[in-house]
Amino acid sequence: MSANLLSPDYRQRTLVYLALGGSGARALEALLHLCALGLGPAQLRVLLVDPDQANAAITRVGRVLDQYRAARERLADAGAATSFFRTEVVDALPESRVWSPIADDGYMPDTRFAAGVDRQVMDADAPELGMLFDLLNSRRVREMDLAMGFRGVPSVGTVFMNRLRDEAFFAQLLSQYHGAAGSTVFFAAGSVFGGTGAAALPVVGRALRDGVQQQPGATAIRGASRARLGAALLLPYFTLPTPGGAPADGGPRPENALFAHNAAGALPTYLDRERDPGYGAYYVVGDSMPREQARNELGGDAQANAAHYVELFAALAALDFTARGGEEREDRLPIYRATGVGSDEPGWGDLPVDRGTRRALKGALVALHTFLTFFRPNGGSPQDLAAALHGVTWTGLLRLPPATWSDRSDALDAVGRSWMSTWEWLRELRRSTPALRLAAATADRPDRVPTHALVEGFGRGGERGRSPDDVFSVFRAWNTEAARRRNGGFGAFMEVLRAGSERFSEDRFPEAEQPGQEED
Repeated sequence: MSANLLSPDYRQRTLVYLALGGSGARALEALLHLCALGLGPAQLRVLLVDPDQANAAITRVGRVLDQYRAARERLADAGAATSFFRTEVVDALPESRVWSPIADDGYMPDTRFAAGVDRQVMDADAPELGMLFDLLNSRRVREMDLAMGFRGVPSVGTVFMNRLRDEAFFAQLLSQYHGAAGSTVFFAAGSVFGGTGAAALPVVGRALRDGVQQQPGATAIRGASRARLGAALLLPYFTLPTPGGAPADGGPRPENALFAHNAAGALPTYLDRERDPGYGAYYVVGDSMPREQARNELGGDAQANAAHYVELFAALAALDFTARGGEEREDRLPIYRATGVGSDEPGWGDLPVDRGTRRALKGALVALHTFLTFFRPNGGSPQDLAAALHGVTWTGLLRLPPATWSDRSDALDAVGRSWMSTWEWLRELRRSTPALRLAAATADRPDRVPTHALVEGFGRGGERGRSPDDVFSVFRAWNTEAARRRNGGFGAFMEVLRAGSERFSEDRFPEAEQPGQEED
C-alpha cells in the first residue's frame, strides 16, 4: 500500500465514505484534514452511521466538517478553491448528516432493545419467538438503552442496521454511482471490536452489493460492483480505564477483556472468500500496544477521545482505495492489504503513501504553519497584514494590492479557523501515546514552533552552515514560484502558498536517497 494522491485520475474521482460508529467518525475527521491540506479526491460524499447521535466523535467531526465547508465556500467565491480545500464535501443524507438505525423509533418514549423489537407483542402473537428472544439475550441486554449505542454488542446492532436497505437516500447513492461512469467508489470504516461499527460493516457491504429490490411503485436498482467496495477494519487500538460505576439502565458496558475476543470472532467473517460481506478490498488496521483512553464513558458528549494515528491510517486506506479506482478483477476478490509500522512511534517512513504524496504533505504542513503564524496568527487576525506585507516581492509579482487582504478577510478567516482545527488534530497525534512524529505540533500555538523544526525527522536549523529558518525564508521560495506565473490575484496567491511551500520543504526537509532507490 503506497498511495499516490496526486494522479490526475484520482483527483477526478468521487469517494462515498461511510463512517460507522465512533471509530469511523474519527477516521472521517482525519480524512477531512487531509482534504483541507489538498490531498482529497474531486468529491467526498459522507454518511455517518450511529444510533448515539450525541456521541462526542459525531459532534467533533461535524464541527470540522462545517469549518471545512465554510473555508471552501469562501475560497470558491474568491476563485481560489483549486489548491487546498479542493474537495467538494456533500452529505449523503440531506436532512441530517447522521443516519441512526433506530431513528424510526424516535417517536417512542421507550428506546430499550426489547421495546425496539416489540417484545411485548411477541407474548400475544408469537410466544415461542418471545421465549427464544429471552433465551438469546440476557436481561441487561434486553433492557439496554439503544440511544447510547450498541455498547460492544454487535448482534443487537445488526437487527436494526438492515433498515438501511429501505432508506431513500441509500437508493439515491446507488443511482448516483451507476450514473458516474465508473468514477465513484464506496468505502466503509469501523471497528470490528465494538458495537456500531462491528454491526454495520457486514450489513453495509451486503446491502451495497445486493442493491434495492423491486418494490411497489419503485424501480429496482442493481448493486455496486464488488471491485468498487472497500472497507477499513479497525482492530483494537485503545483500551478503557476502570469505569466509575454501572450504567444507569443496568445494561452492558464495553470491556477491554472483550475487545480482542470480539475482533477474533469477527475476522473470520471477512476472511472467508465464499461468505464474506462482499467488499472488494479489506484494509486491516490496528495497534499492538493499544492506548488507554482518558475516560470510560458509554457515549454522548462525554465520550471525547483524542485523535489516534490508527484513524489517520484508516483515512489513508480510503484514499488509497480511491486512488486505485477500486480493484481490477472480480474473480480474485477480495484483496487484503496491510502496512507495517517499523517503530514504537510511527513517522514519515511509516506513512502508506508514495514519495510524491509525502512531498506534497510536507509542503502543505509548511503552508499551514506559515498561514497560522503570519496571515492568521494562531487562527486569529493580524493587526495590519497589508503593512506587514509591504515591499514583499511575491505580492508585487502576483499583482496583489494592499486592499486584497481586507477584501478577502472572510476567506482568510475561514481558512484560519479550519487550519487551526487541523493544527489541534496534529497536536493530539503528536502528544499521543504512541505519538505520530510528522509535525512538531507539541505547542497549542503554532507560532511557538520554529519553522525550521516543523517537519520532524529532517534536521534542525544550523545544519550545513544554515541559520534557522523563519517565515521570510519561506517567502523566498514563494518569490521563485510567483515569478514563474503569468496569472495574478488571490487565486494565484493560494497556488503560490501551495507550490512555494512545497518548494521550501523540498529544500529544507529533503528525503535522503537510498542506494538503488527510484522515484515511486
